[in-house]
Amino acid sequence: GMMTIPNALPSGEKLSDKIWEYLIQRYGQDSNGVVDCSSADGCVVPITLNSAASQVASSVMQVVYTTEAGQKTENKFYDITESPYKITSNPGRIFIERAGFSVPDDFGNYTFSLKLGGAKIISEKIEVKNVPIIKSLNPASTASAVPTNFEVAVEVPKKVSVVSYSWDFGNGTVPDITTTNKTQHTYADIGDYDLTVTVTDTRGLSSSKIFQIEVVSPKNWINTTLNELNKNIGKIQTDIQGLSLFEQSSIRSVLDLDNVATNLESIRKEYSKTEENDTEEYEKIAANLIGISVPKRVILTADTSSYFLPENNKVDVGAVSSIAGGSYSDGDLDVYQNAILLWQYENLNVTLRFKEFSGEYESGTEKLAKVFEFSVKERSDVAHDYYLIVPKLSGLDFSRPSQERDDFSYINLNTVPGVPKKVEFYTTEDIYMADLPAFISPPITSLALGSSISPSDQGISRKSVFIISLIFLIFVATIVYIFLQQWYKKKYEKHLFPNRNDLFNLVNYIDRAKKKGLNHQEIIEKLNKAKWTQEQIKYGIKKYEGKRTGMFELPLPGIIKNMEKGPNKEGQDKKK
Repeated sequence: GMMTIPNALPSGEKLSDKIWEYLIQRYGQDSNGVVDCSSADGCVVPITLNSAASQVASSVMQVVYTTEAGQKTENKFYDITESPYKITSNPGRIFIERAGFSVPDDFGNYTFSLKLGGAKIISEKIEVKNVPIIKSLNPASTASAVPTNFEVAVEVPKKVSVVSYSWDFGNGTVPDITTTNKTQHTYADIGDYDLTVTVTDTRGLSSSKIFQIEVVSPKNWINTTLNELNKNIGKIQTDIQGLSLFEQSSIRSVLDLDNVATNLESIRKEYSKTEENDTEEYEKIAANLIGISVPKRVILTADTSSYFLPENNKVDVGAVSSIAGGSYSDGDLDVYQNAILLWQYENLNVTLRFKEFSGEYESGTEKLAKVFEFSVKERSDVAHDYYLIVPKLSGLDFSRPSQERDDFSYINLNTVPGVPKKVEFYTTEDIYMADLPAFISPPITSLALGSSISPSDQGISRKSVFIISLIFLIFVATIVYIFLQQWYKKKYEKHLFPNRNDLFNLVNYIDRAKKKGLNHQEIIEKLNKAKWTQEQIKYGIKKYEGKRTGMFELPLPGIIKNMEKGPNKEGQDKKK
């Protein structure tokens, strides 16, 4: 049932004064007279319930109380029990979440032990698994009586997806179960609530995270939110000033900052002319504002660059035929794919830079945009056109005009022959450098798919034919070896790392370990413990240190230089 406790007690004292005195005594005050209740558990006030009955039973409880800011509801209650001490100390609470404990980087079984002064407090077996990681939830505050769309950001391993989301809103309602990362809920009363999100993936692994949701009156929420959003926009504009113009444009586009600023100004005008007690109008305004989200600031969460030569399975020969022209045989796709990659290797030096930008929200960090920058230099002038081809990705946009055909976007990179080219594009899709399904290709007719040379019998002696053939065979063997020594890396690398992300993660781990001060042997021991093979470890370390990972490279710069010039010279002759 409902029990009303007046502020004025029979003794003449006020209940609010007694609670305030307890909080000061228990938690202390700062120089401004403020009690710090910012911990995860907040400030706990003990209450004793006495009854003439032999037992007092409580099930679902809540307290509705009045503050200067209005009526609030509290539903967090704890049973106080006594248990034997494992250690003896002066009275006090220990918040271990502030100790900075973290789990190991490597997955597996561990023993967690907590000691104080040599005395063991706890020792438990734990298992570190690659479970779904709940990153953030938006929004972190809302208005009472206003339907609110909540969205959670989750990271899962490759080839794994989330199959269910459970939302416990902490206000006594039945948890909501969804198959997407979004749901809608209305909080009837103002107060602070713990929203617990639990996600389960296709492997049956689950993880949970608790988010504190602040619910206030629509009028107060509108005013506070408008001020915060406008402040965030100003901070973001400052954050991105040092970025390239395209990066600035990408972030503004993903966050839709221009439209957001316009909408906020319109909402502020409606808010300013609303009458003081028009609750219904405030709820309408709050409903329009509640879907607008702007991060506190934008940060760079990844920045790396490397030589770009994609795997052959990233090359779509059908797209090349449709975009650049030429026909091909379906039965020889791998031949055409390898020829396209060989053409790029012989004619272009391509560097790819990858940047990831994320937004810091109240409840966590969310990825915003991934920017890819291609820098292309021709080893010598290329006479024919060649194209950067990218399949359609979420939120894809280029730094220069692009065209579309079928399910691909493409740009002709050779509009000005001989001049270095730079192309940038961004996407909101969750991909990284190792996953990027982009490639560069000329028309199929410009590819070297195989050739044969037969000398004429007229005027050439048997000895001359033999010498020419021998020289030709040596030349071809040299070309084949050089080709193999370059492709050995790709084939061997693919054998060691069928999932290219594994190599990317391995090199990143080695880099982090080096920065932490770990020596060579310590890194190897940790990688062995994480079940990496000796071949993978050696390859990853060589890759990180920039050492040769493939076949012995022939010291033939003159031949290589002539090889690089050969195809382009032929192209120039065709142009004439």
